Amino acid sequence: MNAKSKLRDVVFKLSHVLEKRMDKNCKDNLLSTEEFNEWVKLHDLGRKIDPYLTLIRLAAFNLVLKTMIYEKLATYYELDDLNEKNARELLCLFDILHQKSRIFCLRKTFLDYLVEDNCSVIQNFLPQIRYLVNKIESTNEDIIGKVYEEIVPQEERRKLGQFWTPSYISNFMVSWAIRDKNSLFFDPAVGSGVFLISALNVYTQYGMDINSATSNLYGLDISPLCVLMATTNLLIRAPLVKPNIVTADFLEISKLNNPFPISSFNSIVCNPPYSRHHELDPIYKEKIAKRIKEMTGLTISRLSSSFLYFFILASQFLDRSGRMAFIMPYEAFEAFYSVPLKELLLTKLKTLKAIIFFDEKEFAFPGVETAACITLLKGSDENKEKVKFIKVEKWPGLQTLMNIIERSDKSGSFNWGHVNVLPYSAIKATHKWSIYANSRPLIVNSHLLVPLRNLAKVMRGIATGANEFFVLSDSEISKWGIEREFLKPVIMRTRDVQKYVLTIEDMEKIGQMGKKRWLFYCALDPEVLKGTKAFEYIKYGESRGYPQRSLIKLRKRWYELEKRDPPPIIFTYLTRGNARFIYNKARALALNVFLLIYPKEEIAKDEITLKALLAYLNSDIAKALLRTVGRTYGGKTLKLEPRELDALPTLDVRRLNYAIKKKLAILFDGLCHSNSKVFKEKINELVKHLLTNY
Repeated sequence: MNAKSKLRDVVFKLSHVLEKRMDKNCKDNLLSTEEFNEWVKLHDLGRKIDPYLTLIRLAAFNLVLKTMIYEKLATYYELDDLNEKNARELLCLFDILHQKSRIFCLRKTFLDYLVEDNCSVIQNFLPQIRYLVNKIESTNEDIIGKVYEEIVPQEERRKLGQFWTPSYISNFMVSWAIRDKNSLFFDPAVGSGVFLISALNVYTQYGMDINSATSNLYGLDISPLCVLMATTNLLIRAPLVKPNIVTADFLEISKLNNPFPISSFNSIVCNPPYSRHHELDPIYKEKIAKRIKEMTGLTISRLSSSFLYFFILASQFLDRSGRMAFIMPYEAFEAFYSVPLKELLLTKLKTLKAIIFFDEKEFAFPGVETAACITLLKGSDENKEKVKFIKVEKWPGLQTLMNIIERSDKSGSFNWGHVNVLPYSAIKATHKWSIYANSRPLIVNSHLLVPLRNLAKVMRGIATGANEFFVLSDSEISKWGIEREFLKPVIMRTRDVQKYVLTIEDMEKIGQMGKKRWLFYCALDPEVLKGTKAFEYIKYGESRGYPQRSLIKLRKRWYELEKRDPPPIIFTYLTRGNARFIYNKARALALNVFLLIYPKEEIAKDEITLKALLAYLNSDIAKALLRTVGRTYGGKTLKLEPRELDALPTLDVRRLNYAIKKKLAILFDGLCHSNSKVFKEKINELVKHLLTNY
């Protein structure tokens, strides 16, 4: 059994023993405590797993890590070795070690109090723990962080946005950021300390002993357990120091309340939390945005995720001679709210050296929902001449990447990806910067292209707030007997539409398969509805508590949905490499997993012109242009908001003569009927011809 498996095995066995020892009264008392609720709220536990179970596992993990520290440091601080007898006083021993060492992570937390009456069970695992201390000391791998990922699944880490960095990426970032043995290194979101481990290796390569190197490291994390993990990783490798790692919310830190005696750092490396904007308290966001406004003059969109706040605030702690390497999602350079950040990078915010975009196939960060990139920033604002946009399709190796960034100013393609070196003057804040990293950035200049907003109105599909109530199958309609006047055909999922056209026959097949295809669509007052089956269904919904749901309770009549006409075109806006613009011949409505497109009347009323537009929208050129206005996530997933799709460069089919429109329409019909590559290729050829010759 390898070290990771053994550590996981010890934690889960120990948690099982602890759980058995906690009787029902003890559990009930625990669940009612303020400390329990605070920990659950901070870490947002309970999305998928009982938070009590997760906390028992974390308490076991906490106990194992502190025992590891004690085992490693007992001799240095002249403390008794752990044995069967004194293991019963384990928390007291931790306190004594804390008093002697003043190591921050040894302070008592809620996880300690959770098991204070049962910590003696650790005596049964002491041989395994001693083995693990030796194994972790002899490896550069972050075994502790990997086990934490198994204890707390990704869904449970969503609020704090925690995901771990592969060691080869960590080693590259840290090697680029640390330039000499005098560099002071800072990670404002340490997690399990993977960057700190990499930093130790880099410092030792500069000739430092490991204890001196550890003194150069500084870190913060909002989670006490993360601070413990990172500190454990350091102390096992360098036991003669007191690591500069404390529990704090970096977004609340300024140079006035900095917990360290250091006002700026030579090297800052971070994989910041990826907490989405809706995971953050509005008052909290407002306060952070105000601080950023005061420091930089930048107005941050309230739709920004936490990584954006981290990036901007961390740059304020970067020394003029320093370097900063940050992991960011593509969203940082693609979302509409990222324009102010890009303007700041181009004008005021230090010197942008390079952005490394990882291929969307998720090879770098498996299981993460968003495609990632690394932003490299220099502290000085001098030499703002060129930026390197690098696309990595497979890992090229640390030295290769370092040579590209430090020693080469040439664009080119390689067997691992490609590099584009662009002058600052060629980079526009309004563009999607991931496009700059493509081997052949798509440039289409044609007077026939206009923003889609010139040709059509784009709206989001209907958000019901309770699909299980508002969307019904044929059998549910029969059961309730709801009158047809209160029902509209609806498409609920992208997988229910596999072709480029949706027909009435397709809707019938969906019904025959037992799938939901009817939308309860009623805008009448209850008094008018009395005596109808629809009224009975509404009363049923009220008995189930639907009117109290967050979206629904905002409506004048809780059951009255947004007014939408059937759109001529439905767009599968959140797709994994197969975005489609669907001809809605069935005149169905669609839920908010789709975007609805309403072409101008002169297009919508003329089927030939409408099909010509659909042919262009489903061409490879249009699909490529979608990436210039949308956002890329993991696994080649592309997401577009209505206002982003508005900007899609679109063939103005109104300006084409009838013969060309007819040809495009015929090709689109062929694509609908056969989904053949032949018709797709012919559409591509004709669109390319139009955009280059007219």
